[in-house]
Amino acid sequence: DRWKTPRYGFLLSGSQRRISLSLNEAVRLLPYKILIRSADDPAEAEASLAAVQVIKAGRPDAHVTMLTPLSLTDFWKNCPAVDDVISYQPGSGATEIAKRIKQAGDFSVGILFPGHFRAALEMTLAGVPYRFGPPHRQFLNHWKNAVGADDPPAGGPERYRRIAMAAGARIE
Repeated sequence: DRWKTPRYGFLLSGSQRRISLSLNEAVRLLPYKILIRSADDPAEAEASLAAVQVIKAGRPDAHVTMLTPLSLTDFWKNCPAVDDVISYQPGSGATEIAKRIKQAGDFSVGILFPGHFRAALEMTLAGVPYRFGPPHRQFLNHWKNAVGADDPPAGGPERYRRIAMAAGARIE
């Protein structure tokens, strides 16, 4: 019921393997729960929208949940590629956010759009087993299982495109 990939790229759209599922088989798949930590800035969240869409399209069993500040909750709820939203108050502690993540369920993978330590710490404390994000200082890389996207730019759509490509998404 679950597909495993041999490399860090967990999205199947960039894989050489082809997938063919009947409607009955697609319904029986266990959801591959992906938690994406949204950027805090509304302009950066909007810039990451295309990357979220290709991440969702990267697996037929993908269930995408966004972890986002309260101010961006409506933005992500209106995105068709997002299945669930976990929101938090600005100023919430990392342990409080980790508790919210645990209450939402078990996630297969976490994608960090922001490159700061706190985002990685939240997912680590929540027990997300496989954390993926852009490279940063060596100390931050310790908190992630996989470092992807060779030195993405500081912001904008190109940053999120590179993160999605490093996760295995096919972007044309």
